[in-house]
Amino acid sequence: MNDNFSKLADKIGAVALPGGTVQVNTQNIDGQKKLTPTKDIPYRGSVHFVGRETELTTIHKDLRRGNYVAITGMGGLGKTELVTQYATQYQDHYDGIIWFNARQRILAAEIFELFTLKFGLEIPQTQGEKPLTLQEQVAWCWLQYPKTQLPVLIVVDDLTDLTQLQEVVPSEPRFRVLITTRQQHLDPNYIQKLALEVLSPPIALELLQKQLGKNHQRVVNEPETATQICEFLGNLPLGIILVGSYLTTDLGLSLTQMLERLQKRKLAETALQKRETINQTQLGIKAAFNLTWETLDTQTQYLGAFLSLFSPQFILWDLVVGVIEFEVENEEKQLIWTKEELTTSKKKLYQVNFLQIEQESPEAYTIHNLVRLFLREQLAEVGEKQPILERTFITPMIAVAEGLPKSPTSKDIEKVKTLVVHWEDLGKRLIDEINEETAAENNLPVSMVADEILWVFTGLGRFYQGQGLYQVAEFWYQQLVKVCQILFTGDHPYVATSLNNLAVVYDNQGKYSKAKLLYLDALEMRKRLFTGDHPDVASSLNNLAYLYNNQGKYSEAEPLYIDALEMTKRLFTGDHPNVATSLNNLAVFYRNQGRYSEAEPLYLDALEMRKRLFTGDHPDVATSLNNLAGLYDSQGRYSEAELLYLDALAMFERVLGTNHPNTITVRNNLQFLQQQLIPPPFYKRLLNNLLIVLILPFYILWLLIKRIIIFSWRFLRR
Repeated sequence: MNDNFSKLADKIGAVALPGGTVQVNTQNIDGQKKLTPTKDIPYRGSVHFVGRETELTTIHKDLRRGNYVAITGMGGLGKTELVTQYATQYQDHYDGIIWFNARQRILAAEIFELFTLKFGLEIPQTQGEKPLTLQEQVAWCWLQYPKTQLPVLIVVDDLTDLTQLQEVVPSEPRFRVLITTRQQHLDPNYIQKLALEVLSPPIALELLQKQLGKNHQRVVNEPETATQICEFLGNLPLGIILVGSYLTTDLGLSLTQMLERLQKRKLAETALQKRETINQTQLGIKAAFNLTWETLDTQTQYLGAFLSLFSPQFILWDLVVGVIEFEVENEEKQLIWTKEELTTSKKKLYQVNFLQIEQESPEAYTIHNLVRLFLREQLAEVGEKQPILERTFITPMIAVAEGLPKSPTSKDIEKVKTLVVHWEDLGKRLIDEINEETAAENNLPVSMVADEILWVFTGLGRFYQGQGLYQVAEFWYQQLVKVCQILFTGDHPYVATSLNNLAVVYDNQGKYSKAKLLYLDALEMRKRLFTGDHPDVASSLNNLAYLYNNQGKYSEAEPLYIDALEMTKRLFTGDHPNVATSLNNLAVFYRNQGRYSEAEPLYLDALEMRKRLFTGDHPDVATSLNNLAGLYDSQGRYSEAELLYLDALAMFERVLGTNHPNTITVRNNLQFLQQQLIPPPFYKRLLNNLLIVLILPFYILWLLIKRIIIFSWRFLRR
C-alpha cells in the first residue's frame, strides 16, 4: 500500500458511514440472520412544499393497488421532492423505507451495499455447486429482509435504465416500489405512471411568496409581475426556489427589476440546452442560475465549479477538505483554500440553493442534477483554473484507487467506501468521454492520462471483488477491457492485464468457458509482448493452471504450475510474494490429487516465506495457514489441523471481517473438523457397549464351534 493511499485514506477513513489466487471455496446459502427494518429518507424535503396534495393522494392509492408506481417528468419539476414528501408524510403506512439513487450507482451495487454494510450479511456466491447469477444473489438478499406486517416502500430515485429495475426489485407483493424517472415510455402493464406537470400559476405564486416569507409584500404589490416571473421560469419549482433565494438577498430589488434581469440573460446554445433531458421550458432556470452565479465571489465560484466534479448525490464535506489538503500538500498547486475560506464559500452556495444538506449526515451535501450541469459549464469557463481544479480532484482519487491492494482487507474497504460513489460517477463519465460521439458534450477532465483512467476501473473492480461481490466487479472489469481496447490498439500490457483481471472474476464465479478464452488471450498476448521470462507471463501461466485444476484437467494444469513456479523463481531471487503464491498454488494442486508428501514442503515453504514478507496479520498468511490445515485434515492429523484453522480464522476475522467469504470458508472448515473430533453422546456410547456385550458371547461361541469343526475334520482325515 503506497504512501498516497495511506495519507488520503487516513484523512477520510475517520468518517463514519453506514496477488495470487486464493484457493478457498465461496459461501453456500445457509440460514438467515435476523435483521431490523430501516426507514431511510435521505433528503430533508422543502419546508415550502405546496400544490402537490392531489399527487400525494394518487401515489398512495396507486401503491395500494399495485407494486410499481413511476413519477415521470423533466428535470426541475420536483420529482424527488414529491417522493420525499410522500415517504415522510406516509411513513406510518410502511414498516420499512429503502432509498436508492439509480443515476449515479449500479442499482445492484446499492442493494448489495445495503445488505453487506448496513445489515452485515455476506452475499453467497453459490448454491450447492452452482454459481449464483446476479439476479439470484439479489433475490437472496430480499429474502433476508425481515418479515413485516405492513408493506415495505422501496424508492428508486432518478432511474435512467428501466431494464435495471426488473433485474433487481423483489417479487414479493409486500414490497412497493416508487420510482422517479425522466423516461416517458413505460409499460402500463408493469408500472403505474404518474406524469408530473409544472405548477399551476396560483400554486407557483404561492411557492414564490413562501420562499420570500410572510413579511415580504412584493408578490402582493406586483402580482402580475410575479406571475410573469413564474411563467418565465416555466412554473418549475427549482427555478422559483432559486429566484426566491436571490430576492431574499436583495430586499430593495423590485419584481419588475428582477424580471428585467432575467430577460436580459439571453440563453445561448450550451450543453444544458443540447441534452435530451433539457427542453425549452427549463431554459428560464438557466437565467436564474446565471443571475445567482454573478452574486457569488470568485472563491465561491471556484468551489462551486470544483464540487461539480464530485458525484452530486453524496458529497461528504470532510472528503472535499481532505482532497484539497492532499493535493496542496503533495503538488503545491496554485489553488489554495484555508478551511475557513472553504466553510464560508460552502455556506454561500447553500444559501443560494446550489447545495442541499443530506439528511443522513449533516456534513454531507447533494446537488440537483440541473445545478450540476450548470456548474460543469462554469468549470469550463474558469480558464487556467480548470486544469488545476480537475487535477485537485483527480490526483487523490487515483492515488487511493492505485493504492488499494489486490486483496483489500476490511479496513481497506472501510477507508475507501466513501470514495466509491465518486469513482463510479467518474468511471461512467469517462466511458462517455472515451466514446468519440459524446466526448464533446460531456466536458470531462481533459488532464487525465491513460494509466490514470484505467485505475478508476481497477479500483472499483478491486473494491467489489474484495468483498466477494463478483457480479458487480465483473461490470467494472468489463468496462476496463473496453476502455483499454479503445485506448491501446493491438498488443499492449494494459490490454492483457485487463483481460486477465476479467478472467479472474469469471473464474471466481465458475464461468470457466469465458475465463479460459480470456486467460488464453492474455497469455498469448503477453508472450508476444515479452520475450523470455516476465512476471506477467508467469501470472498468466499460474491463472490458466488454476482454471484447469478447477475443471479437473490435472494433466494440463501441472506443467503450467511448474513452469510458472520455475519462471517466478528465476525472476525473483529470495523471498517474494509471487514466489510464495506459486508455491502455494502448486501445493494446492498436489493436495487435490492426494499427493500429500509433495504438497506439504511446498505449503510450509509458502507459509514461512509469507510470514517473513508480511509482519503481523495478512490475508496471504491466513490463506497459507488454512491450506496447510486442510492438508493435515486430509491426512488425519487433526490436532495440528485444528490449531492452524484457529489461527487462520482469527487472522481472517481481523483483516477481512467476520462475513467475508474467506472467513466463512475457514470457519466452516474448522466446524467440520471439530464435529469429527466430538465424541459420541452418552446414549450412543451406551448402545455401542450393549451391542458389544450382546454380540461378544456369540462371537466366542462361533470361534469355539469353528475350532471344533476344524479339529474334527483333521481327526477324520487320519
